[in-house]
Amino acid sequence: MKIGVLADIHGNLAALNAVLLEIEEVEEIWCLGDMVGYGPNPNECCKIIKDRAKHCVLGNHDAGVLGKIDLSLFNVFAAEAIKITQKILEKKNKDFLENLVKIKELGEVILVHGSVKNPLTEYIFETHQAEISLTNFTQKFCFVGHTHYPVVFEKEKDFVSEIVPHFEREIKLKKDCRYIINPGAVGQPRDGDWRASFGLFDDQDLTFEFRRVTYPLEKTQARMKKLGLPEFLIQRLSLGR
Repeated sequence: MKIGVLADIHGNLAALNAVLLEIEEVEEIWCLGDMVGYGPNPNECCKIIKDRAKHCVLGNHDAGVLGKIDLSLFNVFAAEAIKITQKILEKKNKDFLENLVKIKELGEVILVHGSVKNPLTEYIFETHQAEISLTNFTQKFCFVGHTHYPVVFEKEKDFVSEIVPHFEREIKLKKDCRYIINPGAVGQPRDGDWRASFGLFDDQDLTFEFRRVTYPLEKTQARMKKLGLPEFLIQRLSLGR
């Protein structure tokens, strides 16, 4: 089965729509959290994920909008975006977020936003962090978001290594290895490439492919400006940082 793996949409409807056009052939969509925050279209993004995603978990910005995480834990720009999102998010979409779990186990797969140990707050950037995180679950595959960086960490026997993404090229996943996989961010990439990032996972052929897609960036930025979102957040979209 081919699965579209999305993370960190952050209210960026234009980016989400562009990604959906690229994954029309998938049989399921999994979302790793943070549908809202930063971007100007939280209601539309929540509705799409509610309707289209087979599985979805809660992200830290989702929890922040719900008042489950103190805003002092976010930087000033993120906190301001959350306050604006709280004002415009419709009740039905708040209810959708309220009903999301932090961790979802699907046989040999586990889905979480940050990490299994700290689902909403821990970042997995480095190999040593992945090595520690792999001790907190037994599944073969753990899919995460939160960092906005696309990466695969592979554990073969006692050695953990990082597989740097090569976009549009399948990574063959080994049967005797375990993995932490981050598809990158749909709505706010931070790896120096502004294009929406996502992944395709084949759980039968055991492959994962990173994908990028362009979208009308200026539309998202114009909507952000109209809502009064911080200029820093508007400009960083162009930089992919």
